[in-house]
Amino acid sequence: MSALLTAGGPNLIVEFPNEPVTGADMQWDFVNIDRGTFFRLFIQAKLLDGSGSNWQQYRYKQLLRKSGGKLQAITLCDTARSESAAYPLYAFYHPERCCMAANMAGAQNVEGVNLASGYLVEALIIAATTFVRKSTCKRFATMQPNFFSLRDLFCPPSLRPAPPLAYRARASVPSF
Repeated sequence: MSALLTAGGPNLIVEFPNEPVTGADMQWDFVNIDRGTFFRLFIQAKLLDGSGSNWQQYRYKQLLRKSGGKLQAITLCDTARSESAAYPLYAFYHPERCCMAANMAGAQNVEGVNLASGYLVEALIIAATTFVRKSTCKRFATMQPNFFSLRDLFCPPSLRPAPPLAYRARASVPSF
């Protein structure tokens, strides 16, 4: 955040949302002052945890966290749904050793920070109704196919079949 402050100058204002209420660690507002328009991202961050050689089994231990008795993913998505120009995202943080192991195994979309649709994460969490499914949905290997990078968000190719932020309603339940 401090690097963003330095780069943004006087046009960048940093405030943090009320996480128990919004489900978000960060809120990014993109404002066009000339047009009087904005777009808001609610972002929840999760850190990958694990050790050993089987990096695909590493987990996001806090993925099923509750806030105020409600799953954080649902709070995050409900907050975005309640606004006309908002979208929920997850920012998944990965240790360098995991990035290197994944990339050496051929996983091209694993970086230090990857993003994923909050609606997709919400669908996976809602579908996790048993202990096994809860354990499976927290795995790196379950989330990894859904990752996109910060580059995709800020520097998209000129043609894209389906932008990552095009998904608005509750997701259909993916199998895992």
